[in-house]
Amino acid sequence: MKYAILGALASLGLASAASAGTITVPSRYANSEAPSDAIIMSHADTHMQLQFKASDFGAGPVTFGGLSFRYDRQVTDFYQPIATFNFGSSFNVEMATATHSLADRSLTYAANLGSDLTTVMSGAQTVTAAVGGAAGQLKSFGITFNFANAFTYDPTAGDLVLDMFLPNVNQFADMDYVPDSTALGIIFSNGSAASVGPGGMALGGPVTQFMTIPNPITPGGVLNPPGGGLGGVGGVPEPASWALMIAGFAGVGAVLRRRPHAVAA
Repeated sequence: MKYAILGALASLGLASAASAGTITVPSRYANSEAPSDAIIMSHADTHMQLQFKASDFGAGPVTFGGLSFRYDRQVTDFYQPIATFNFGSSFNVEMATATHSLADRSLTYAANLGSDLTTVMSGAQTVTAAVGGAAGQLKSFGITFNFANAFTYDPTAGDLVLDMFLPNVNQFADMDYVPDSTALGIIFSNGSAASVGPGGMALGGPVTQFMTIPNPITPGGVLNPPGGGLGGVGGVPEPASWALMIAGFAGVGAVLRRRPHAVAA
């Protein structure tokens, strides 16, 4: 009987953890090197906006607890084992559903951000960076942004936009980069200007890995603890998880009811 109970309880844990994981864009470079590299986050006051095609995220809503980039294969392992950066009070990372397609993006940053705009990191929050391999090796996704606020994204509503303002950023070397991609696009400038010229927009961008969390939270839902990313996500179970939990406890109850009673001597 105890094995039946343990099995029922184990199924509850599996249900709650099943949807945590990662999504890499473009997906074909999840485990292989992209064809190019670019020095992006290496100037003071870098403003970078990335737009990702909705088709890379599946059909249903997905909740993000963080994201990572990786260094290019040629970069040496100069951070041992990991470095932590704090960009100051102007540091800001936002996510939103796109208002335009990749082909029709505006040169004005704010015009590409939908009404679900959410600040996922800001101010004196830290970013970690690890090269994740020796020169010549495919690097792990080691430049990590653990969100303070989750963002729930519905791919059926449009593309995904990531908007990052990184002051005093001069720490990052060549990043793994996809040029002329149909999966993502970049708008980039140095400084705090609200818009860019035509030369500041291109198709392509750094290979990006999103960290998903299991329990959907409404846009702006605070992760616990702040800045904890995947490590401290709390939340109410999804309806499907509730149903499985109820069924599991019902099964436990049925097993207990069938247990024979001991007869006193």
